[in-house]
Amino acid sequence: MNSIRPLFLILIVLLSVFPDAYGQNNQENSYFEGYVLPRTVFNVTITQQKETVKSGPYARFAQKYLGVAAPLSNREIYSIKEAYISSYEEPDFSVLYSGDAGNKISLPTAGTDITKNTENTPYVKSHTYDAYGFLDIGPDKYSTVDYSLEDMASMAADGIFTIRKRRFDLVTGEAGENVFGAGIRDAIDEMQRMEEEYLALFLGKTITEEITKTYTVAPEKGHPATILCRFTEAKGLVPDTDLSGRPVTLEITVKGEGVIKTGRDSKDNKIFRIPAYAQCTVKEGNNLYANEILPVYQFGKDIELPASTKK
Repeated sequence: MNSIRPLFLILIVLLSVFPDAYGQNNQENSYFEGYVLPRTVFNVTITQQKETVKSGPYARFAQKYLGVAAPLSNREIYSIKEAYISSYEEPDFSVLYSGDAGNKISLPTAGTDITKNTENTPYVKSHTYDAYGFLDIGPDKYSTVDYSLEDMASMAADGIFTIRKRRFDLVTGEAGENVFGAGIRDAIDEMQRMEEEYLALFLGKTITEEITKTYTVAPEKGHPATILCRFTEAKGLVPDTDLSGRPVTLEITVKGEGVIKTGRDSKDNKIFRIPAYAQCTVKEGNNLYANEILPVYQFGKDIELPASTKK
């Protein structure tokens, strides 16, 4: 079904808001009744995942005592998880129409210019709590024995193998004669938790967060692609001016325009805007994160129609 957006009717004090609109200066304020047409504004919400890898204190001994490689330094890794596109309409103040359909006045853009994208405050969601801490298995403060870092790594490795053996004995019935029912499951779960704490001393910890950012943009006709931001695995989403990242774009491909029969000629005719229906996608390189079919008013057609159908 064809969609025509209602006109945004306005009453403007031309000389106080746009003093040079008619080249009149130092005269009494004159009032002008007119209307503007709509334009479509997009909100693009992008969620990125941030993985922070925290190296364990015994990482360099992981290969020796556990036979596995472990990260030796801290690092952050970003990836784009998903994106959503939503839209709304607002008045397009670039052109003002008077009551006469043939009379239009070009005006400077009023209010905030969002022809280029603006970024809203990011929202951060953490999946872990106090994940940076590591188990402390150092010697007692009253101990007179001085252990090296490798000595403590060796003790931690022995602790891992001891926990695994005791868990195996509990499962096979070699131990835990007085542990029954739910108590066995609780004991196994606690052993699993202890083993993970010991393993983290070697393998480190990975903390996962989700960071959501929203970009607002009003594309201009003739410019179907807009760079919302840029992305790198090392820094995540960065401003579009940061050329170290790859562009994340909102691309608009017109699929069809509304068709309507024009009415009779009349001095009471008004200009209406019929939106174009477009495929709107969010991409980073060959990666597609959002794909929607939406009406885009400024990519459509402005036509002249009778303001009223009354005879």
